[in-house]
Amino acid sequence: WKVARERYDEAREGARQEDIAAAEAQARQASAGARLSEKRLSDTRLLAPYAGVIARRLVDPGRVVGAGSPVVVVMKLDPVRVRVGVPESEIGKIKIGRPARIWIPSLDGRSFTGHVELVGYAAEPASRTFAVRLLVPNPSLDLRAGMIAEAEIEGEAREAVLTLPGVSVVRDAQGATNVWVYS
Repeated sequence: WKVARERYDEAREGARQEDIAAAEAQARQASAGARLSEKRLSDTRLLAPYAGVIARRLVDPGRVVGAGSPVVVVMKLDPVRVRVGVPESEIGKIKIGRPARIWIPSLDGRSFTGHVELVGYAAEPASRTFAVRLLVPNPSLDLRAGMIAEAEIEGEAREAVLTLPGVSVVRDAQGATNVWVYS
């Protein structure tokens, strides 16, 4: 009866200050634990500084990686930058902003248009060519990093030339080329 009476008196008086303080401490600890868990969960999400495509994955899923370690290679492929080598005899004709066109043999020779973005000032020692960078729009992401391209850069000079169909060129017995003009 005495134990029941004490419980009854405690219930009427309310919880003691020590019990209230202990319950509040437990609530604060649980809240801190929840915030820490939310932070850990948000740290599992990777965000790139720009939109692009994942070109290469450097880490297998489920592997623990330290802070600052690269896990993927992200590439921005629109627009794509095409690096071409221009011989010394032609580099003086190349100007920034000039139209350019590239062909990609692996894409059945499809052509893409762009313009000159950068003209290098130092020749590469091995090839003695100057680096020129072309900027080519690539909204459908058909162009990929590492593809081989053939490039044509439009110059300022225009040359007037006369063209003839191949059937109008005749070779004589000695192999000399002749063209007959009918007027």
